[in-house]
Formats: sequence, C-alpha cells, structure tokens
Amino acid sequence: GKCIGAIAMTEPGAGR
Repeated sequence: GKCIGAIAMTEPGAGR
C-alpha cells in the first residue's frame, strides 16, 4: 500500500 495508517497494514506489501 502507499498510505500511512491502519489501511497500509492491511494492504498487501509494506506501504508507506
């Protein structure tokens, strides 16, 4: 994911 927050954790990938 590309968002900082709870969503990023649920998204596939690290995301920031």
